[in-house]
Amino acid sequence: MQTSSHSQFALATGELTGLCMSADLLALNTPPGHAWLLGVYDPKTHIVQLITDDFGVQQAVAVRRTPTRPADSVYQTWVWDESAWDWLAKPTLAYRKHGRKAPVLEALAALDIEVSRPTSEITQAQLLGEAPPAAAVLRLTEVLTEKAAWRHLWRQIEDATNEAELAAVPLAPAPPTPSAP
Repeated sequence: MQTSSHSQFALATGELTGLCMSADLLALNTPPGHAWLLGVYDPKTHIVQLITDDFGVQQAVAVRRTPTRPADSVYQTWVWDESAWDWLAKPTLAYRKHGRKAPVLEALAALDIEVSRPTSEITQAQLLGEAPPAAAVLRLTEVLTEKAAWRHLWRQIEDATNEAELAAVPLAPAPPTPSAP
């Protein structure tokens, strides 16, 4: 005995349920308001339409359909891909900016930690009425200069209004030029 696969669909809407089974089990597994269509169909790419033929008989036919476009968000928009027959997520400029800011935040956090040591040494010297250690002042100046460069990079990322401008922003700030002795 040859069995064929059938796809279940809702009579009211034509939406396929995704359930498929062989013909010999259909009678036992048909809930109210549903019917079966010969063949296996993807509910995402097909819908069932009831078509009336020239003799007035309604027949169920699976037709290809475009899936519903998902809602856009701040971080992604959707573009139709004919070969995949589906909507594909496309990252937005906001998403790309967010990704570019992550290493900047890491660098700024690391520099915040480095600020504490020279700041502590300078503060302690001032509280004792002594001159701040030159090495601590120099290190604090270097760290604050580096932080300013990373903040400038952050602003460049924020100010980018399109993909080309964002691509032009360097991945890291330029190293500071050594001052003449």
